[in-house]
Amino acid sequence: MNQGRVAQIANPKQLYEHPADTFVADFIGRINLLPARITGRSVAGVVVLAEGLGEVVLPSEGEAVDGTHLAVRPEKIVIHPPAGEDGWIRCAAKVVDTAYYGDVSQVFARVGDAGPVLSVALSNARRLAGDSLQAGDAVQLGWRAADCLLLSDELPASP
Repeated sequence: MNQGRVAQIANPKQLYEHPADTFVADFIGRINLLPARITGRSVAGVVVLAEGLGEVVLPSEGEAVDGTHLAVRPEKIVIHPPAGEDGWIRCAAKVVDTAYYGDVSQVFARVGDAGPVLSVALSNARRLAGDSLQAGDAVQLGWRAADCLLLSDELPASP
């Protein structure tokens, strides 16, 4: 429910992986939301201009609706993504903070000099896995373009 309206009805996996809008996405777990807009279309998908990233191409199934945010979950982002693989979005960032939560560490990294701060979830499967990063460290962030969503701030239409 969002302001007295049903925002989305779906099973938990659908709500988490394919939220209807930014409200549902943020309500169901952590998510990075970058202001964005569609600037065109290409053979590979939809071209999106996203804050801090510039233009990126997202795969599109059918008609893409212009969103107000490009969204990516923290666990979808990796630090030092594989080089040379197609279909990845990459950006330089600087660690601003880290938080250790036992099973995961949360890394907060600013894209570029004045861009958005992205939250990255790192598994602590190995002892002290998240402790090696410090504020000020330069890192490369990356995630698969297919893991992004375009989401709107729009409330659902009244029935």
